[in-house]
Order: sequence, then structure tokens, then C-alpha cells
Amino acid sequence: MVDPHKCPDVVKDFEGVRVLEGGAGELDKKSDPSLTHWTDALGYYIEAEFPVRNRVIYDIELLNRY
Repeated sequence: MVDPHKCPDVVKDFEGVRVLEGGAGELDKKSDPSLTHWTDALGYYIEAEFPVRNRVIYDIELLNRY
């Protein structure tokens, strides 16, 4: 998905970034301060380009009434 010859820093970031243990998916930004910049930037781009719109939760019992 990422060309290591064109984007070596992105590959390094993806391979080195860790998620905080026991957290809700937050990145561990303290273990290696040189990492997470690219991961954060790509996350912001993805959120802007493909925003999560109305999250719909269906109640199965309510749907079965109709």
C-alpha cells in the first residue's frame, strides 16, 4: 500500500508506531517522539476525505414490529 522507495518515512512510522496498552486506540507518542507524525497526518487526511457520517444504531426488536 505504501511504496517504501518513495515514502520511507511513512513506512518507518507505520512499522514503529505502537498503540497505548489498555487505551482506546491512542498512539504511544512518548516511546519514540520521532514517530507518529506521518500516522497522525494520514489519519487527519482520511478523516477529512472519508468522514464518518450518521452512525445509525438499529433496534432489532423495533424493526421487527413493522
